[in-house]
Amino acid sequence: MLVVAILAIAAIAYFLCDKRLNGDVNLEVGDKAVDESSLFLGYVEHKSAVSSPQANKPVVDARPLAQSLPLSAESAIYEFTECQTNSCADAAHAASEMNDAMDEMLNRSEIFADYAETMVALFRDKSLSDVVRDFAVQHIGLYAETLRMRGKYDADSSESAALRDALFEAASETRTIVAAAAFRALADMSAFDPRIDASRLDNRLASCVADGAASPAARVMAAQLCGERRVVSARASLAAIAADRAQPEPLRLAAANSAKSLVPSRAGGKAVAR
Repeated sequence: MLVVAILAIAAIAYFLCDKRLNGDVNLEVGDKAVDESSLFLGYVEHKSAVSSPQANKPVVDARPLAQSLPLSAESAIYEFTECQTNSCADAAHAASEMNDAMDEMLNRSEIFADYAETMVALFRDKSLSDVVRDFAVQHIGLYAETLRMRGKYDADSSESAALRDALFEAASETRTIVAAAAFRALADMSAFDPRIDASRLDNRLASCVADGAASPAARVMAAQLCGERRVVSARASLAAIAADRAQPEPLRLAAANSAKSLVPSRAGGKAVAR
């Protein structure tokens, strides 16, 4: 059911990318002029319908609508959804198209009200590839950063609480690349959101670094952030990884750099524990 919603999101965003527009626009579909806001309202109505108690009813296929528009993103999205079951070679390209769509929607002068909700839903949809889910997690953090830059981020809002919850949830998926994006987003948000639990994040980072079963991407990011955030509790693990030639080179390099930054100076200074 989420596929049609994704299609609508990507179609709108790709149109924005193609035209580089910031406000409402008109485009021609056959003999009719359709404005961008109408397209989005149609998407909202569809999402409301599929999330209602009657969602088990057959859903109207949105493909004819998408094909009637002068867009190419829709074909990439359908190729992507087919790749989930057919493992076709175009999955990476289609995922990249979705990432571009997420970017363009975020760059709007007025971000759609349910942007964050949609990114969280994409992250939590495990029928999607980890690549797409990773992109969604990245954009949860980017959304918060965009609001901050526009002076609209409210750490005390229910939306911000939902963003933090989703990111910590993603940070627990250390067997996938998703955790790496969550670690980075939480670390960046902690600079302007005082409600980010720093101890919880640092403990998660140290645990991931020491976990040989975690994904290489998650461990590399965790190792890097342990140095940035001065997570002294990870120093022994970082040193061991740096000395282990069996470890992937990117991980060893990140671990070595962070371990070095956590060594007390010869002048008698101490690394700051966190």
